[in-house]
Amino acid sequence: MPIFTPSTIAFATAVEQIADAAGASADVEMRGRAFRSLQASLKYFNGRHKWVWLQQEANPIIVVAPFGVTITADASGVASASAASGHGLLVDDFIVGSGFVAGARVTAVSGAAGATAQIGFNANITGITAAFSGSVTAARDFYDWPSDFKQAYSFRSLGTLKPLWPAQRRLYDRGVTNEFTTGTPEWYDIFSHFQRGKVRLLPPPNAADVLQLRYYRRMSVPTASGTSSVLDIPDDYDFALIAWAKWHFLTDKKEARAEQATTWLNLANEGIRTMMADQTNLPDETLGFVKGPVGGWPPRGSTRGIAWEYS
Repeated sequence: MPIFTPSTIAFATAVEQIADAAGASADVEMRGRAFRSLQASLKYFNGRHKWVWLQQEANPIIVVAPFGVTITADASGVASASAASGHGLLVDDFIVGSGFVAGARVTAVSGAAGATAQIGFNANITGITAAFSGSVTAARDFYDWPSDFKQAYSFRSLGTLKPLWPAQRRLYDRGVTNEFTTGTPEWYDIFSHFQRGKVRLLPPPNAADVLQLRYYRRMSVPTASGTSSVLDIPDDYDFALIAWAKWHFLTDKKEARAEQATTWLNLANEGIRTMMADQTNLPDETLGFVKGPVGGWPPRGSTRGIAWEYS
């Protein structure tokens, strides 16, 4: 596997090169089109593979143990209440206590510092016939993942020194009766990742911990054509990224430049083939069976929980 070094070509320079394919680097409108072609090229390359230069190690993820909080509400039973300042609740925490249905989650937290916070829930508080004030337990099973997260490489608990396995949601739903009972997390669930931008731990943690995440990130796509940041790709391959963008740019113009566009596309495809060939990883594992205790879901002796799709 090659050792990669970052590209030294700035986004703004790449835009000029792309527009210059049609001799239009000085034209404001053409530069705008070239910038959109560069964005399209980055998104296309990002989706082709889990590139090895995009491997990343996230900051430690702090796991919070279940904690008590005092909540008050009126007799209307509406899906809102208030908690004292410093309550520690976050959106997506779930509540266990009198008056709360199973799976009741916090949907909103608002209030000035030092003031009583207003709390919203995804389900009405039931059984309240008078002003209610009581202590409940909040548990946190959803945790933020990096905003550039694409796919997990490894996910480990530093407290239990165990890996967390990806949960196969359909099988988990069929085999587990209550996913709101806390315990030692064994699995991580990405079923709601697109909706929430978070990962869910199963079962919900019953103690504080620290998680270590290694993952494949997404390539950075610029939002402004004049940015001074460099292309998010190794310098060995930036020519292929720009070549694909030139093809996109030329085919999007009204004038016929089919032969020129085809030349750039061929160069881009040749570069992609080289990139794919360079994805040979260091042999950091060997295929085999690990002896372990039978039990849990899925059993530790089973291959059902192995993420075979890794690169």
